[in-house]
Amino acid sequence: MEITLNIPKNTYEVPTEVRPEVVQAICEAFLCGNCNATYYPFSSSVYRKATHHVELRNGKGVGFINPSDYQSARDTIRFHGCEMSAAVSALRQAGYHIFRIYYCGTWMGYRLSAKPFYMDGTEVREINDFID
Repeated sequence: MEITLNIPKNTYEVPTEVRPEVVQAICEAFLCGNCNATYYPFSSSVYRKATHHVELRNGKGVGFINPSDYQSARDTIRFHGCEMSAAVSALRQAGYHIFRIYYCGTWMGYRLSAKPFYMDGTEVREINDFID
């Protein structure tokens, strides 16, 4: 028995266009130093969701968020992996250090430090987790 199927070809492509204003917002989000300055690439629990958006205030990045966590409307922009890579590269060229950290034991995230040390952190040269 022969089965004939009509399945459309998968046309997905990983985004490669780097938007400079988004890279700037990512850098500002890392540099803001508040509790939302940690980027979480994956959802690790119902309490910690992936933060693939930068919250903007007056056009500046003020932290990484997951918009579904907030009831009020906030100005956010969704970023792509190529933009995160460009931001990490720019921050490292400026002399900053990026660390992979684990909050509460399982919440893996990335945090910026001016010093080459972050308590219980592992320094990384790039962030290449698939986020698109």
